[in-house]
Amino acid sequence: MHAPVLVLKDSLKRESGTRVHHANIQAAKAVADIIRTTLGPRSMLKMLLYIFIYCCSLIGIVVTNDGNSILRDLDLAHPAAKSMIELSRTQDEEVGDGTTSFIVLAGVMLHVAEAFIDKNYHPTVICRAYNKALEDSIASCIGTKFTSQFGDLIAILNVQDLAIDATTTVVVDLGQGLREVDIKNYIKVEKVPGGQLEDSKVLKGVMFNKDVVAPGKMKRKIVNPRIILLDCPLEYKKGENQTNVELVKEEDWGVLLKMEEEYIENMCMQILKFKPDLVITEKGLSDLACHYLSKAGVSAIRRLRKANNNRIVKACGAVIVNRLDELQESDVGTGAGLFVIIDVISDLFYHSLSGEKLEKVHEYNFDHPESFNTDLLLSCMEESKNGRATSIPNYDFKTHKCTDHGRQVNPSDVIIVEGILVLHEARVCDLMKMKVFVDKVCKYNNSSSCGQ
Repeated sequence: MHAPVLVLKDSLKRESGTRVHHANIQAAKAVADIIRTTLGPRSMLKMLLYIFIYCCSLIGIVVTNDGNSILRDLDLAHPAAKSMIELSRTQDEEVGDGTTSFIVLAGVMLHVAEAFIDKNYHPTVICRAYNKALEDSIASCIGTKFTSQFGDLIAILNVQDLAIDATTTVVVDLGQGLREVDIKNYIKVEKVPGGQLEDSKVLKGVMFNKDVVAPGKMKRKIVNPRIILLDCPLEYKKGENQTNVELVKEEDWGVLLKMEEEYIENMCMQILKFKPDLVITEKGLSDLACHYLSKAGVSAIRRLRKANNNRIVKACGAVIVNRLDELQESDVGTGAGLFVIIDVISDLFYHSLSGEKLEKVHEYNFDHPESFNTDLLLSCMEESKNGRATSIPNYDFKTHKCTDHGRQVNPSDVIIVEGILVLHEARVCDLMKMKVFVDKVCKYNNSSSCGQ
């Protein structure tokens, strides 16, 4: 077999050895430097300009600090730089996070290895040294303060069983011995403030942070619900551009409002003829549509993320409908066994519920001062202020009762008492040397306010 014949330019040069190593490292470091400033608390945004090269016209502008989004849109020709992009894609597909840290760390490791190449170390020797450092770092991490302090608790939780249980929950049997496990799309780690580490568990269903549109009028617990999933708004369609309406008579305004009401009523009637128990849409839902649905005994959730909607499809067997005219009986999901909304609250000093209050817990007002055990809070604050250790109760929001064993809090120079009802009671305020009221949205972190 004859060797292939290659026709090359006269100006073409072939390089090998150390010069190629340095060129590859410089290309990989250039990719890492692009997204280096997007990492950390002082990260900066990058502006991406999408230009149509044939006519040099601007297609769109995107401002983001997501490293994976930036690297995904890069058009590179250097083989080493392309390898960094492939590493980023692999990290995103296998883990789903940490692409920016991964690429920045790879760039730093190559930068450190460049000095050893200048000393004529062979690349395989450098790779073996990195593997040995990885083994030593893993061994040192096992003996860290975190694992030594919480190692027994991790063993009790059996994190491995949690991971296996979550994986087996979403596995799909394709037949012929083949199975599909889509961890990225159908397994989600939901972080809820408060509680204990022992409360971690696998929920065999779909969980999202949303409430019904009208909590006082719509049901928050439905057994075997009929679910309709929508990708269209249940409100009057707004004009894409400037819309002009000419009103000649005073009655024309009433006619215009009546047209909007009839439009929304027709949409709701198209949904109600399939007798659903729950309607979930990714878009908006007007107050008038909420009235018609609640009057018919249908619960509704609006502005749900696309990813959560896709998970509900897998859980109940529904089909996401883009137009109400195309809605069919086969699109209604009937595979879900239970729909329930649970209020997860971080406050611990609540009264235990029993009897009639426990039966009507979905109507119980946890934001009312009478639901708060002020006497117990005062005794704990006085113990801490006098320099003695105190026991804070653990409130179980599943049974709505205080558990027997509490959490011990040792005395400290600074004691922070946080909660919506803390400033309501005068006796509690008198024990404090400083009172702070933070008027911020719910996403504002307590640690950030304490830092300020």
